[in-house]
Amino acid sequence: MRPDLNLASRPFRNRRLPLLATAALVAAAVALTALHAALLLELFSPRALERRAAVGRLESELRALREQQAGLVVADVPAATRERWRAARGVVERRVFSWTLLLSRLEAALPRDVRLVSIAPGIEAGEVSIDVQAEAESVEAGFAVVARFEAQPEFSDVRPQSIADGDGGRVKMSYRMRYRPGGVPVPAAASPAEARP
Repeated sequence: MRPDLNLASRPFRNRRLPLLATAALVAAAVALTALHAALLLELFSPRALERRAAVGRLESELRALREQQAGLVVADVPAATRERWRAARGVVERRVFSWTLLLSRLEAALPRDVRLVSIAPGIEAGEVSIDVQAEAESVEAGFAVVARFEAQPEFSDVRPQSIADGDGGRVKMSYRMRYRPGGVPVPAAASPAEARP
């Protein structure tokens, strides 16, 4: 029989590791419990209850609106009535068209060696297009008008339509362009001579 050689008064046992693991598990459980308690308090707070009630009201309103939409009948409007509506809209658009504003914009854009012969605006689906006939002293002056119109914020998509010989060596040219009346206003104090460069 071999003798016991442990000389310590108490036997050594490693209890520190199990105690640390148990303490960590207890701390995690306490933290998780506190987190759950905070979430429950937030979930049942008066503000959260009000939000849930508002969401419920909005969802019921959305369901009611979808039911109303399903019950709506699209009216079949006869073609003659649609044509009358289109004609009435055209009359209203022509009444609100400002000739004074258009003429001041054209005057500001035209150089001295080009003069207007005719102006014909057309309004279709809210778009205003303008056909302009002018006489210029030369072909170069007639084409320079395109750049002058394009430089104005009210005019865009300026295209020459035709070129013909005019009286006294002048050139007749016609242009088509889009017109947006809401551009930068011409200063009221400027005289016609000052408006032209």
